[in-house]
Amino acid sequence: YDYIAIGAIKALKKHGLTVPEDVSIIGMDDISLASYLDIPLTTIKTDLTEICETAARLLYKKMDNQYYFSREENIIPGELVIRESVADRKREK
Repeated sequence: YDYIAIGAIKALKKHGLTVPEDVSIIGMDDISLASYLDIPLTTIKTDLTEICETAARLLYKKMDNQYYFSREENIIPGELVIRESVADRKREK
């Protein structure tokens, strides 16, 4: 998650490491703050509406039948938003 990634960047800086030179960091959620950080955060953007609709659908099924048990796989596509917190390995070669 982006907030955890931001905390990781802060901890790495505190210990003398640099992002992305020493460590590449990727978050998840694409919070609005991610693009405005000192080191803009590479993140995975997900469709929050689709996640909520899927969760609600499963919850309604459970509410209708207390014995309902789901082992279905729900895949919600994401989009990689590349910013500056990941090193460009092609340039390093």
